[in-house]
Amino acid sequence: KKTGKAKQPPLAPARCGFLLASRGVKRKESSRKSDKGVGLHSFSTLLQALGTQCMNRCVTYAQDVPYRFDMATHPTRLQQQAFALLDLPCGNGV
Repeated sequence: KKTGKAKQPPLAPARCGFLLASRGVKRKESSRKSDKGVGLHSFSTLLQALGTQCMNRCVTYAQDVPYRFDMATHPTRLQQQAFALLDLPCGNGV
Protein backbone atom coordinates (compact mmCIF):
# COMPACT_ATOMS: atom_id res chain seq x y z
CA LYS A 1 0.00 0.00 0.00
CA LYS A 2 1.47 3.34 -1.04
CA THR A 3 0.93 6.36 1.15
CA GLY A 4 2.23 8.94 -1.29
CA LYS A 5 5.14 9.88 0.98
CA ALA A 6 8.63 9.23 -0.34
CA LYS A 7 10.68 7.03 1.96
CA GLN A 8 13.95 8.41 3.27
CA PRO A 9 17.00 6.19 2.76
CA PRO A 10 17.88 4.33 6.00
CA LEU A 11 21.17 6.24 6.40
CA ALA A 12 19.79 9.71 5.80
CA PRO A 13 20.97 12.27 8.36
CA ALA A 14 18.53 12.98 11.16
CA ARG A 15 16.69 16.26 10.96
CA CYS A 16 16.15 17.82 14.34
CA GLY A 17 15.54 21.54 14.05
CA PHE A 18 15.52 22.07 17.81
CA LEU A 19 19.01 20.62 18.44
CA LEU A 20 21.86 23.04 17.93
CA ALA A 21 25.52 22.08 17.90
CA SER A 22 27.57 23.50 20.77
CA ARG A 23 30.53 25.79 20.16
CA GLY A 24 32.85 22.90 21.06
CA VAL A 25 31.29 20.65 18.45
CA LYS A 26 31.50 23.37 15.80
CA ARG A 27 35.15 24.02 16.69
CA LYS A 28 36.01 20.33 16.44
CA GLU A 29 34.19 19.98 13.13
CA SER A 30 35.97 22.96 11.59
CA SER A 31 39.46 22.15 12.93
CA ARG A 32 39.10 18.33 12.66
CA LYS A 33 40.97 18.12 16.00
CA SER A 34 39.94 17.23 19.55
CA ASP A 35 40.31 19.60 22.49
CA LYS A 36 43.70 17.95 23.11
CA GLY A 37 44.88 18.67 19.56
CA VAL A 38 44.60 15.10 18.30
CA GLY A 39 43.16 14.62 14.81
CA LEU A 40 39.59 13.30 14.73
CA HIS A 41 38.95 10.00 12.96
CA SER A 42 36.12 7.88 11.72
CA PHE A 43 36.15 4.31 13.02
CA SER A 44 37.64 3.17 9.71
CA THR A 45 40.51 5.70 9.69
CA LEU A 46 41.20 5.06 13.39
CA LEU A 47 41.61 1.33 12.74
CA GLN A 48 43.83 2.13 9.77
CA ALA A 49 46.05 4.38 11.93
CA LEU A 50 46.23 1.86 14.78
CA GLY A 51 46.96 -0.97 12.35
CA THR A 52 50.41 0.39 11.50
CA GLN A 53 51.71 -0.59 14.97
CA CYS A 54 53.44 -3.92 14.47
CA MET A 55 56.26 -6.22 15.48
CA ASN A 56 59.00 -6.89 12.93
CA ARG A 57 61.03 -10.10 13.00
CA CYS A 58 64.62 -9.17 12.14
CA VAL A 59 67.50 -11.43 11.11
CA THR A 60 71.12 -10.39 10.89
CA TYR A 61 74.20 -12.49 10.27
CA ALA A 62 77.57 -12.39 11.99
CA GLN A 63 80.18 -14.84 10.71
CA ASP A 64 77.45 -16.76 8.88
CA VAL A 65 75.48 -17.28 12.11
CA PRO A 66 71.90 -15.93 12.01
CA TYR A 67 70.74 -13.78 14.93
CA ARG A 68 67.00 -13.22 15.17
CA PHE A 69 65.20 -10.58 17.22
CA ASP A 70 61.86 -8.79 17.29
CA MET A 71 61.57 -5.03 17.01
CA ALA A 72 58.35 -3.05 17.39
CA THR A 73 57.62 -0.03 15.23
CA HIS A 74 57.73 3.28 17.07
CA PRO A 75 54.16 4.19 18.06
CA THR A 76 52.66 7.48 16.96
CA ARG A 77 51.16 9.85 19.51
CA LEU A 78 47.69 8.67 18.51
CA GLN A 79 48.67 5.03 18.96
CA GLN A 80 50.18 5.74 22.38
CA GLN A 81 47.00 7.49 23.53
CA ALA A 82 44.65 4.85 22.11
CA PHE A 83 46.57 1.92 23.59
CA ALA A 84 46.84 3.71 26.95
CA LEU A 85 43.06 4.21 27.03
CA LEU A 86 42.62 0.51 26.28
CA ASP A 87 45.24 -0.41 28.90
CA LEU A 88 47.22 -2.33 26.24
CA PRO A 89 50.99 -2.41 25.73
CA CYS A 90 52.36 -0.19 23.00
CA GLY A 91 55.85 -0.10 21.50
CA ASN A 92 58.31 -2.76 22.60
CA GLY A 93 55.60 -4.55 24.55
CA VAL A 94 53.49 -5.30 21.46
